[in-house]
Amino acid sequence: MKTTEILRLESSIRLDRNVSREILSKYRGQVPESLLHRALAEARDHAWSTGWPMLVFPLLAEEAVSHVLKAVAVSSLEVAHAA
Repeated sequence: MKTTEILRLESSIRLDRNVSREILSKYRGQVPESLLHRALAEARDHAWSTGWPMLVFPLLAEEAVSHVLKAVAVSSLEVAHAA
C-alpha cells in the first residue's frame, strides 16, 4: 500500500470511531445500544461501498440512527395502544 492510501485509511478509521462514539454517547439510553451498533454498521457498510466513506459516513450514520429512533417510537406507541 502506498503511504497516502495508508494515511487515508487511518483517517477513515479515526473518523469512524469519532462519529460512532459521538452517536453512541448522544443516543445512549434512548434506544437499545445493540440497535445503535446495528445502525452504525449498516451506515458504515453503505459508506464504504460509495468509495467516499469519510464524506458520507457521518450523514449516513445520523440518518440510520434517525430511522431507528422513529421505529422504536412507533413500536412503543403500538405497545402502549395494545395495553
